[in-house]
Amino acid sequence: MLLMAAAQVILLGTGTPNAEPERSGPAVAVVANGVPYLVDCGPGVVRRATAAHIKASDLKLAFITHLHSDHTTGLADLILAPWTLERAEPLELYGPRGVRAMAGHVLAAYREDIRVRLNGGEPSNKTG
Repeated sequence: MLLMAAAQVILLGTGTPNAEPERSGPAVAVVANGVPYLVDCGPGVVRRATAAHIKASDLKLAFITHLHSDHTTGLADLILAPWTLERAEPLELYGPRGVRAMAGHVLAAYREDIRVRLNGGEPSNKTG
């Protein structure tokens, strides 16, 4: 007997590069067996996921379809905010050629924030 997993597709943002106040940047959450898989991370992705009752600390897997800014400007937020909200493991990020470099540049840009959170009085954990 084949059992189908319960799944939901949640549109977190359907916006375009235009700054439309009623729409967040492109992002979709596919939730299967309680695990959210993000597809793209446009602006506001973590807040929109939280509004959809997805805990930020559960945002552990993301797929980037392409490297246009409207699909990736939420990447810093997706890497950093769930970490400060107790994500215990690093974000798994998959995407086209260049996504690893993009993530590396985000980490470099926020190097000082990361240092303070790891070694100062700000909230963080050593593994997320």
